[in-house]
Amino acid sequence: MRSSKLLLLLLLLFNLNFLWSEKVVYHDDLVEIIADKKDEYLAQEIMEHLPSLIGRFQMEIGVYPKFVAKVYLSHNQQDFQNIVATFGGITEHSNAFYSRRDSVIYIKSFVEIGTTESFYQILHHEYIHAFIDYHLHDVPLWFHEGMAVHFSRQFSTNMVYSLGMDYLLRKTPHISTMERNYPTDQASLATFYAKSAMAVKYLHEQDKPGLSLMFRTDKSFNKAFNRSFKKSQELFYYEFEQDFQKKIILNAVYVVGTMLGLIFPVIFIWGWIRRATLKKKRDKSTPEDDDSDEDIIITL
Repeated sequence: MRSSKLLLLLLLLFNLNFLWSEKVVYHDDLVEIIADKKDEYLAQEIMEHLPSLIGRFQMEIGVYPKFVAKVYLSHNQQDFQNIVATFGGITEHSNAFYSRRDSVIYIKSFVEIGTTESFYQILHHEYIHAFIDYHLHDVPLWFHEGMAVHFSRQFSTNMVYSLGMDYLLRKTPHISTMERNYPTDQASLATFYAKSAMAVKYLHEQDKPGLSLMFRTDKSFNKAFNRSFKKSQELFYYEFEQDFQKKIILNAVYVVGTMLGLIFPVIFIWGWIRRATLKKKRDKSTPEDDDSDEDIIITL
């Protein structure tokens, strides 16, 4: 068993070295970028912008670790697919992923992602995964994704809508079931991310020093959580679900309001067309006035 794992590791390292052979490395105290020579301008731009996002996040958390985030910048679609194949594929159809095997963030090319805002939000998101992995072991998925979505400012209107819709359909998962596995249904991922972000936001608002202490007290997530927040995860799950039930009603109202906002214009247009049609029919059925001289009275 050990020999097979060692062989796989050696094969992985060989493939990565081959893929990285045409790359150039840029680095500072916080970030290291592995990029194609043709992407030098973008790599330098990332070196200027990403550290400021990292600095903002570290300031919000109050933790300043001395580790360098490694980023592999794919040159094109094929480059990223080669990386994915090297890792045996990934379960999500995502634009980037963080690998615990080699502690590297792999991201699609800028052209594939499309916008500057999305590109840096994704980089920021994946950096937070690396940050968590650097400090803690056995971290539940809801905490990993909640931290990444909340602090990278990815909690979007689409997530709110998806969460509200799933709540109306009674498909919203309990936080205790979101520890180890992503939803098998891709359509439920937005809800998974949204509720995870709400759980972390709840922790952050309730006890900012506690969230900061999480990354400075113990490598074990369970021990760090108990010591930092002075409560068990089970008690947190109960308290969060109570708070969530109150807030989700607002999300449901938002969804219903959005749906009504889409329906009302359709009803209005349909009513206008119907009135116009009826008016045209009435006009056709009304006799026209006789224009003969007998109906003309001339007053002198």
